[in-house]
Amino acid sequence: MVNYNGELFSNTTKFLNQENRGLRYGDALFESIRFVQGHIPFWEDHYLRLMSSMRMLRMEIPMNFTMEFLQEQIVKTVEANNLQKGARMRVLVFRDDGGLYTPLTNTISYIIQAEPLESPFSFGKMTTTKWNSSKISMLTLICFPRLRPIIK
Repeated sequence: MVNYNGELFSNTTKFLNQENRGLRYGDALFESIRFVQGHIPFWEDHYLRLMSSMRMLRMEIPMNFTMEFLQEQIVKTVEANNLQKGARMRVLVFRDDGGLYTPLTNTISYIIQAEPLESPFSFGKMTTTKWNSSKISMLTLICFPRLRPIIK
């Protein structure tokens, strides 16, 4: 089940169209969240990052889009998918349809998806790379060029 603006739909239901600003212009953002044993680790951090990102994009945040409301919607989605032991959540927020490059409105819609979480401590299949000091130094030089004179 997928939560679209508070309503649950089957995963096969098509509810987006070609006018969706998230699809047309990338006018959207998402937050990935773990749900483990009825708990959302670092929930406040996730919520504040989501709100901050919405403000940066000048999206109109509805008054009911509180931390409690969004948590209730996440739990509702988890329960509808029978994933109380563990789920990987994706909260997608996008500006409503309208406009070309400049939106006609700043109102938003949201989608909450849930997938089974293999382990409460995993985020899926990840590969590990052995890092030696030269690789770390090179990565630091690329990412932080101002540190070049400091690193030998």
